Amino acid sequence: MATLSCGSQVVKYILFIFNFIFWVTGVVLLGVGIWVLTDPNATHYLQIASVDFELVRAAAICLVSVGALVFILGGLGCCGALKESSACLTGFTALLIFLLILQVVAVILAGVLHGQILHELETEMRETMNKEYGRSDAVTESWDFIQIKMQCCGVSNKSVDDWRNTFWWNQTSRANTSVVPQSCCAQLEQPVNMTNPQALNDTACYLAASNPAVKDRANYVYVTGCEDSLSEWILHRIGLLIGFTVGVILVQIVVVVMACMLKKNIKSAYEYV
Repeated sequence: MATLSCGSQVVKYILFIFNFIFWVTGVVLLGVGIWVLTDPNATHYLQIASVDFELVRAAAICLVSVGALVFILGGLGCCGALKESSACLTGFTALLIFLLILQVVAVILAGVLHGQILHELETEMRETMNKEYGRSDAVTESWDFIQIKMQCCGVSNKSVDDWRNTFWWNQTSRANTSVVPQSCCAQLEQPVNMTNPQALNDTACYLAASNPAVKDRANYVYVTGCEDSLSEWILHRIGLLIGFTVGVILVQIVVVVMACMLKKNIKSAYEYV
């Protein structure tokens, strides 16, 4: 029976170790994809930016699918290395190269998507705030959720100006003298009721919102805009997805090289015998 040289044995076990890491990264990709799909905040965050959540959902489903494939391939690679099967390693390498191509395309698309979202973010946020807040229950709840969760108000750092002359302002503000939605105010309850905002002090909140000179203004009204916080949230999520995928690609390249080396050494050993 043919036996591998000492160097080939080392390659064999190194390949097994890398495939085990590969298998673990499959588990991680599965986890990240499932996390994006089940994140309870995602719908709210993407709603006010008019981001097509179904597109993001589809991308996450693709990530879960890739994670499952990586998981399976990692297991096959481990078996191929331990059993010294040239045929198994050939099939494993071919599938891995195909997967590499798909992942490179996915990273490029993710980069394009994130750039497009950030480029249009302010415009889309103003669109939903101006026309949909107070008219659409879904958008209203999303804006309230984000302003309370992120302790921000409006789009930019000029909260009152942002809300002035919106649909909500014209329909509500003039009737009850409120200048910003209650979700812009420091909240009374802890933990905060996201679906029914209650200001700590309505009068102080509206006064602080309309007068930048009010002492301790930030104690009553959120004075920062939501655009920066939402941009950071989007960048963090997309950055994680890209980072995990790039890490997997680098591991896969090493695995492909090792698999080719081992396959060549196995073939040589058997031809020699």
